[in-house]
Amino acid sequence: MLYSLNGEARSSLEERVRTSRMLGSDSSLVLHGGGNTSVKTVVSRMGKDVRALFVKSSGSDLGKAAVEGFTALDLDRLVEAQGLEEMSDEDMVLFFKASMLDPEQQQPSVETFLHAFIPFRYVDHSHADLVLAITNTDMTDEMIKDIFGGSVLVLPYIHPGFNLAKKFMEAVSGSELRNYEGAILRNHGLVTWGDSAEESYEKHIRLVNMAESFLSEHWKGIKEVHISKEKEEEFLSFLPKLRGMLSRKKRKILSWNSTPEAVGLSLDERLISLREVGPATTDMLIRTKRNFLFAESLEDLSGRIEEYRKRYEEEYGKYVSGKYEMHDPYPNVLIIRGYGVVASSFTAGESRIVGDLAIHSLRVASASSSIGRNRFLPEKECFEMEYWPPQEAKLRKIQRRPLEGYIALVTGAASGIGKVTLGRFSEEGMVSVGCDIDPGVNDVAKSLGGEALGLTFDISDEGAVQRAYREIIRNYGGIDVVFNNAGY
Repeated sequence: MLYSLNGEARSSLEERVRTSRMLGSDSSLVLHGGGNTSVKTVVSRMGKDVRALFVKSSGSDLGKAAVEGFTALDLDRLVEAQGLEEMSDEDMVLFFKASMLDPEQQQPSVETFLHAFIPFRYVDHSHADLVLAITNTDMTDEMIKDIFGGSVLVLPYIHPGFNLAKKFMEAVSGSELRNYEGAILRNHGLVTWGDSAEESYEKHIRLVNMAESFLSEHWKGIKEVHISKEKEEEFLSFLPKLRGMLSRKKRKILSWNSTPEAVGLSLDERLISLREVGPATTDMLIRTKRNFLFAESLEDLSGRIEEYRKRYEEEYGKYVSGKYEMHDPYPNVLIIRGYGVVASSFTAGESRIVGDLAIHSLRVASASSSIGRNRFLPEKECFEMEYWPPQEAKLRKIQRRPLEGYIALVTGAASGIGKVTLGRFSEEGMVSVGCDIDPGVNDVAKSLGGEALGLTFDISDEGAVQRAYREIIRNYGGIDVVFNNAGY
């Protein structure tokens, strides 16, 4: 490490970690790498004291925050950038790299300038569901201020990064930030600040509680509905077909959520009446796309999916026009009336994340519809975020494994050839399911990581085989390869 922390700096950073975990432990505030926090302190670098900003590294999880998950940057250098009129996203990434006190650390949050410009020691930023439910409507800024007792600044949606930080400081010019509890960023989230980590965190929770209090007067939540056994069996039989419809460009792994809440959301008339439903914030777009697909029935899906593809390709041509390679044009989130929510992605882990983001976004949209007209961002801004240059640079560096998107079942996987084959399939990117009469197959699967699954049953038992197929389809959407090794 190219800098060192004295006792006070380490204490400040550890306090930042502690309250970051508190923020990150609540999935209604931040989810799957969302949100960011920071602290300003002084470190020693090459024998000199340097004012430093420690900000959450891009993509790291606040719920698992650690000192190593914060990137240190030269605060004075960042603050000097306030004098610039504009900065492209590409230049911003280069500026961050040049400002990092240790270039080996991870890329800092895209909101680094916002954290640097706010003149308080601690800053917290979340994508709180309850706050978004209020901001993602046609309510006026004044109405939103009234909900929070006039104690907040309200800003329109501004593309994250330098531009947001610049516009924020222009909005507060001539104001005393200490007189405000925080800032509401429309279609984006909540920002609070303080001289201590506890002060900033407590402001955050206080404002979220005020949002909850207001919404409770208008929104009674989601009516939970239990799916019938008949519908569940029908959909399990249909899932492999649906996976085929979504995998015309590249094979997908599906995650089906049929919890009472998910089924209730699929039947929520407030959502059904909306012309469009999509992610609650733009940072989710990279995983979910701008629009979720809604289908009235299973028979409706094939046509709706092709309509979605055509529309996506048209919008790509209009807003991106070959600047970057087109992402897969098929929907990543599908809401099927009476059956729940299906998420789609290239790996099992990503599919589950997309599903989580979808459920949170649908809650927000349902709540928003109870207090005003749901106002989502225009296509242009969404495509700009989905094809954001720094993110595209990251995607180009990802080395996709050759068999990603495939699902394999290996019998006799607890030992010998089956065990080796299961491991090799997993290394090549397959979702690997191992089965064996030996319960040790579960330990083998666990050793391969989160996307592998171990099943204990006798393949000579036809009923057990059928139950295993149902479990694989429910977890992943289908099956592509069977390596029948048991007994050989």
